[in-house]
Amino acid sequence: MGDQILDLTNKVQDVAAKLDKIPSIEDVQKAQADAKAAAARVEALNGDLGVVQNDIAAMRQMLEAGLGKSGAQDLEHEMDMFVKAAWHANRGRKMPQWLEQKAAQFISTDVDAQGGYLVPRSVSDQIIELVLRHGQIWPLVTKFTLPAGNTIRVPNEVTLANTVWSRRSQGAALTESDAGTEWGGDTLNPQYCHGFVKLANEVFTAFGISIPNAMTMQLLKQVVRRLENGIIAGYVGSPTQYTGRTAPHNGILRATNVYEQSAAATVTYALVSKFIGESIVDHEGCGDTDEYVIITTDAVAQTLKGTLTQQGMNWGDVSQGPFPRLQGYRFVTTPFAVKANPTAVRNHIILSPIEKVMVAWDGAFRVDFNDRGDGWNDNETWLKVGTYADFTIGNPYMHSYARFTALA
Repeated sequence: MGDQILDLTNKVQDVAAKLDKIPSIEDVQKAQADAKAAAARVEALNGDLGVVQNDIAAMRQMLEAGLGKSGAQDLEHEMDMFVKAAWHANRGRKMPQWLEQKAAQFISTDVDAQGGYLVPRSVSDQIIELVLRHGQIWPLVTKFTLPAGNTIRVPNEVTLANTVWSRRSQGAALTESDAGTEWGGDTLNPQYCHGFVKLANEVFTAFGISIPNAMTMQLLKQVVRRLENGIIAGYVGSPTQYTGRTAPHNGILRATNVYEQSAAATVTYALVSKFIGESIVDHEGCGDTDEYVIITTDAVAQTLKGTLTQQGMNWGDVSQGPFPRLQGYRFVTTPFAVKANPTAVRNHIILSPIEKVMVAWDGAFRVDFNDRGDGWNDNETWLKVGTYADFTIGNPYMHSYARFTALA
């Protein structure tokens, strides 16, 4: 009987304990309120998340528009960011957050006292690759790297290369069997060649504007054109006087001892053939169609093509523009194949071993800024792009040219 009472007592205590754990109506109401508040917070977070997702989508579109599909490795974007960072550094301005990494990585260590900020190597190689393909003459000449401020004596052939057969037995004394090739030379010292453009300061401070990059690439091409002008014309001045600035060395149309062949009255295939024949007579190397290149102006090329068409001769594909070869020679057009004389500017035709032209180039480009020049507004800056280069045409006797007195 005692055991039964004890067991019943334990069960009553157990039930009482469980009853104590049952929440009161106040607790239930509080929990319901907390659940509603939590649901409201979740709903608000979902709304915020939607806004963030929209912002991310908009940012992606902006980045793709500004950077291209290749993202931060895009060449144009990298160049644009560098130019803007260099501009801020030049003016001592605080870098925007999106430029600070560029400034730390490129600007602080690549300042060149001789010519502005060196283009960072990460993009310079790609830009140089593009520049090497630009122009008509620049891709054909022989280029080598010579740091700015240095000089070098570059040899050139005075006579054609001379190699001989020798009947001397093996082990005989090493002596000359015949006269060797004669060599001359020019001393090259790369000089600063540059171009500039005036830009409003706003284009250097906006994230999504790539005008500085576009202008930089155009200026690089302008520098290449100026180098080509020097190699061909050598001199740019008034058609009525021989005064003005000169290139570091004379070009083909101004150097002494270049063979001047008979002037051509008009542009005809017969007169062009006569010019080639006269050139070969004066220098036998001119007959080498692998080494020599015909260079003339676009106006002469178009006139000659029309003349050949009238005579029933097909000179290349009319839809393909410039004509790769003429009488076996590579054919190149350039606006610089003109020469000023005391009365007029004449179109010329040139036969040249253009690959023998040696260009000493420091292999880099520089970007500089000047916002303190006279006559400029306060909100404008000069953007200047340049490189160091010098050239020599080698032995002048290996080149020939003739002028056309009229195009038709």
